[in-house]
Amino acid sequence: MSKSKYRLNKGDEQLDQTFLRGSPSHHVPETITDLTYTVYRARSLPLSQLQSTVRTAFIPQHYPDSIERMYSWTPDEATHEFYMTSSQPSIFKSRHEEMCDISLPRWCGGNEDTFIAYHRRLLESDHVSLQLHHWIDLNFGDALVGERAVAEKNVVLHRVSWSGGSCMEGKDQCIGDCHSVFSGNATDESTEECQKSLNKSVFVQLFLSPHPEKIVNTNVSRVEAKPRSSDHTADFVFEETA
Repeated sequence: MSKSKYRLNKGDEQLDQTFLRGSPSHHVPETITDLTYTVYRARSLPLSQLQSTVRTAFIPQHYPDSIERMYSWTPDEATHEFYMTSSQPSIFKSRHEEMCDISLPRWCGGNEDTFIAYHRRLLESDHVSLQLHHWIDLNFGDALVGERAVAEKNVVLHRVSWSGGSCMEGKDQCIGDCHSVFSGNATDESTEECQKSLNKSVFVQLFLSPHPEKIVNTNVSRVEAKPRSSDHTADFVFEETA
């Protein structure tokens, strides 16, 4: 979690080239794309939406057919649907006759509830809790700008900073209540400028200083997550410890 998903997927050499050639210089062009979000949910979306966002010709074989391929295909983070048992329609089961259900790892026996429960448990583990501040810094914090962003290969093209009821895009103030825009409760005209910035698929910087580490109570029984092997970066074993 000390490196962004984008960096892990693209590799340092490619990001260095992007930074050198970009104008302005940047490593990451945008947050999760419409294409990625649509492909994530391809099995639950109507065919018309797939044709308008991905490509006009619907070719099921061009979509990742397994979680493993999905993970390696995109540099974007997973969305909340991968952690919700109540998500309807399911992103794992295909509504399209031509497209198969997505293949899950062998260890969960093809059961999506087992897959979701396993990763939700992982999110609450000490292993993740002790590293979570790094992920927050990279996606919402001080690792989005300045020298740290350069060192982390995490300079983003578009960024909005949340600051006391308004947002700041780069060095220019963007007037408007960002919280209202995010929650869908925008009521006054001043939020329009903020909405224009957010439509660029921007990163929203919520914190201007490094996020503090989570304090984990080591005196109680807990669940720890440990990698199974170097071949499965997202595959963990849980062990009860005293």
